[in-house]
Amino acid sequence: MPSQCNQDQFIINNLPYKNGFWLDIGCRGPIEGSNTELLEKQFNWSGISIDFDEDQIKIWKNYRKINNLILADATKLNYEELLQFRFNEAIDYLSMDLEPPEITLNVAKMLPLNKIEFKIITFEHDDYREESKKYNVKEESRNLFLNAGYKLVSETILQKYSLNINLAEDWYINPKYIKETK
Repeated sequence: MPSQCNQDQFIINNLPYKNGFWLDIGCRGPIEGSNTELLEKQFNWSGISIDFDEDQIKIWKNYRKINNLILADATKLNYEELLQFRFNEAIDYLSMDLEPPEITLNVAKMLPLNKIEFKIITFEHDDYREESKKYNVKEESRNLFLNAGYKLVSETILQKYSLNINLAEDWYINPKYIKETK
């Protein structure tokens, strides 16, 4: 089952290799709308998946690998400690999708962006929602990632994957690893 807005296809098109590694914050269920299920099943990727919904996490045990599945409140994790084993090697994909959107922004601010690199980031800001606008989630997240050296994927590219995705998400590439997006 593909991801909701074809994030997985974007990853495959730009990082077309096996054995990649992800950090999926707000992973929810193991299949429906998952940004990483296809990467795991067809490309042998693995990674750390985090969610606090115990019912969804229980379902994972029947469908997905659970060795790096974390049942936790993403706002209470120490990401520097969690990711220290990757400080010398970039993480291929960061997926961020928490509810409500201001929590996604708060968790993004907790990431040790000065110590860890990501090759691709998909960040759900839900700018179409009034509360997201109230907290300036889109603007603040853009400042955070752009100041850390990431490049915003153009709306023209985004529209190839999902119409109007720019109303809900921003996607970023690390120009150190990806020169052009597909």
